[in-house]
Amino acid sequence: MEEAKIAAILHDTGAIEGKKNHALRSYDFAKAYFEENNIELKYKDLVLEAIKIHSDGFNSNNIIALTLIISDKLDIKYTRVAKAGYDLKGMRELLHIKDILVDINSSNIEIKFICDEEINKKELEEFYFITKVFKSIHTFSSKMNLNPKLFFNNDEWKMFNNIIENKD
Repeated sequence: MEEAKIAAILHDTGAIEGKKNHALRSYDFAKAYFEENNIELKYKDLVLEAIKIHSDGFNSNNIIALTLIISDKLDIKYTRVAKAGYDLKGMRELLHIKDILVDINSSNIEIKFICDEEINKKELEEFYFITKVFKSIHTFSSKMNLNPKLFFNNDEWKMFNNIIENKD
C-alpha cells in the first residue's frame, strides 16, 4: 500500500515539461530520485513500471500499475479542470462531476459519478477521455475478478456496458 502511494505521488512529475511523454520523464525522475536518496523499496521495479506505463498500460498484470491507472483516470471531477478547460467541449462537463464514489467488495466494484443537473451527459460521453476512464475500469475489474457496476447519479450508466460489450 505504501509503495503504491509513492507511485501515485510521483506518477505525474514529468508533466511539468508537458503532457507528451510525461510518463517516461516521471519514471526517469523517480528512478534517479530513488538512487540519489538511497531509497530502497521492496517492490521498486513494480513502482517504477507503474509510473512508466500509467498512461496506457492497460494490459499490465502489475497490480500497482493497474491501481494507479484506474485512480489516475478516475481523477476527473470538477477540482481537476484548469481554467483553460472551462470552454473545451467535453472537458467542461467535468466541472459538473461533484464526486466519484468507489466501493469494492469481494466480487464487485461499484463506481458512482455524482453530477449536478447542469451536466450535458451526451457531451461528456462523446469526450475522448471517458473511453479511457471506462477502459481503465474494465481492465482493473477483469484483472481483479470484479464485476463492475457504474452509475451516473443513481442510474446505471448504460454507455459503459455498451462500450465494454463492443470490446469483447
